[in-house]
Amino acid sequence: MAKEENRKILIIGAGLGGLAAAYYFAHNSYNVTLFEKHPSFSPRGGTMSVRPNATRSLSNWGLHDAFADHVAAWRFRDLRSGEEVARHVNEEFSGYADWGVDRGTTQGVLFQAAEAAGAVLEFGREVVGVGDDGDRAWVDLGAGERVEGSLVVVADGIASRLRRDVIGVEVRPVFANATNYPVELDGEAITTSGLRQDLANSTDGVVWVGQGKYAIGRYAPKLDKAWLVFDIRGEPAAEQDRELWAESGNLNHIRTSFSGCCASLKSALSSANRCDRWNLAHLPELPHWRSPNGRLILLGDSAHAMLPNVAQGFSTIIEDIDALGTFLAEHTIAASTEAWEKLRMPRVSKIQAYAAAAFQGFSGGAEAGENGLPDYESSEFLRWLLDYDVGEEARGQCFLEG
Repeated sequence: MAKEENRKILIIGAGLGGLAAAYYFAHNSYNVTLFEKHPSFSPRGGTMSVRPNATRSLSNWGLHDAFADHVAAWRFRDLRSGEEVARHVNEEFSGYADWGVDRGTTQGVLFQAAEAAGAVLEFGREVVGVGDDGDRAWVDLGAGERVEGSLVVVADGIASRLRRDVIGVEVRPVFANATNYPVELDGEAITTSGLRQDLANSTDGVVWVGQGKYAIGRYAPKLDKAWLVFDIRGEPAAEQDRELWAESGNLNHIRTSFSGCCASLKSALSSANRCDRWNLAHLPELPHWRSPNGRLILLGDSAHAMLPNVAQGFSTIIEDIDALGTFLAEHTIAASTEAWEKLRMPRVSKIQAYAAAAFQGFSGGAEAGENGLPDYESSEFLRWLLDYDVGEEARGQCFLEG
């Protein structure tokens, strides 16, 4: 886009991907407008990790100090006894740290950063269609209103209503027959449940595994809060037919399912007063992430939603944005999105396969510390995954094609 005068980027969706893109491009002097159908900013909670392949980029974007705590390692504990059986150090494969964050706080950080960088964030503005030709792209907002720009970034999530407008085919999410239930605990509940010893005495995350199920926990010292996620497999079809995310999980359902777990997790569930519900799903591999004219692209979950078991969903979104920005600084839009898709799709496809294998490993009843993933546990693979510099690779591609 450095070779074109029009630097107007239109973004659809105020989730993590849309807000991250809005910040990045506004910060780099693009004219950015984001459209979100919800009437107001509505961040959602739940813990997540930002892996070193993304913390490298976010640090380069100037956001290091805005995020939460580093996670030094992941400890694996037996779900029944609570005894620790393994510890995997995160920084063994990269000089950059894992960050432990929660979704709501991360959305808030990106929202504030995008606004401060000059992005225009319009809520209550539902996009009903998108299109492009060789010279321009546009979004249709209904009632005959159309906004034009040079590039449209569709970041409206796994259940994207606009994906077909971009790639010409209908693709639906594939449900994974599993549900995650995020639970948040304040400092008092952490203490009374006994989780402070498990979680709050270190910067490590914890995975409790056994009996064909697992739970994940992490403590945030800055907030004196802990987040737990309980995974339940084989949910009834009626549950699967509901929306992907709902703030209406059933705590008694989790308590029953995890009745055989260790004392600290039982106590944590007793202390909790609410939970969310997240029906797990992923997308099959798409034929493309861009329109034939190259001025419409799919970003993040609208392009490559994956299962959460390797914590790469948000991290691959950050890679997407960094690579796209690198190409746009050197090439026309059509050439940039073509090179971007060519670079990103093979890597993300491999990560999606890793996530699917990890999901199956857990559902197969692996015990604590045993991932059962021989194809993905080598040092070579983990360095490829975590010590990845997407900006450097994109710049190298620009040099080769320049």
